[in-house]
Amino acid sequence: MIRVFVTHRDQYKATARELADALEPFGFTCFVAHDTITPMAEWRLEIMKGLQTMDILLVFLTDDFHDSIWTDQEVGFALGDAKPVIPVKLGTKDPQGFISHLQALNGAINDPKGTAELLVPLLAEAAKSKDRIQTAVVRAFSESPDWGETTKRFNRMKKLIEVLTDKELQMIIDAYAKNDQLHGASYLNNNHARLKNFLANTTGKTFRIEGNRVVSEKDEEKIPF
Repeated sequence: MIRVFVTHRDQYKATARELADALEPFGFTCFVAHDTITPMAEWRLEIMKGLQTMDILLVFLTDDFHDSIWTDQEVGFALGDAKPVIPVKLGTKDPQGFISHLQALNGAINDPKGTAELLVPLLAEAAKSKDRIQTAVVRAFSESPDWGETTKRFNRMKKLIEVLTDKELQMIIDAYAKNDQLHGASYLNNNHARLKNFLANTTGKTFRIEGNRVVSEKDEEKIPF
């Protein structure tokens, strides 16, 4: 998992947590103080551990963000440690001080899930881990717990992925056979043939679906008779 430290004002902790939870299926684990800190832990030390182990600092940029010395110090820590800093603008004010040169992503404080999806490409580029994120998205789809999530996770996967690796393709094929929330989802297999078309577009192969099986027609041609 790619470690993201979310720096924010305390009064927005719940929304920051929603954003963090929405990023998890993409392969990110987020530190959101004080939500992440266990009871009775010395919070300064826990925050320092979060800063020292982060891969990326995400700035939850509300209009009062720079009124706090703590949030500014967390930004300063990231810059001093040469860690990527990504501001997401959730109010009217732009980044200030040493991050005033950064272009902030325009997010919506009342739509943390939508904001998370906009952030994923920026976080992936900053972490230089696009492959890890793609695999995490495929895994999340493969482990879908219900039909509603299957629809959401499929659309997320389709939006982000242009080329599937052989390993990722096999992960989908295996999951489709075992997970009834995939092979039982009409959204994937109705007249639009969404899953079959997605696999064809991202692999260059031709597929057909039989019950709970995804069959590659090119692979079948290799079978000797």
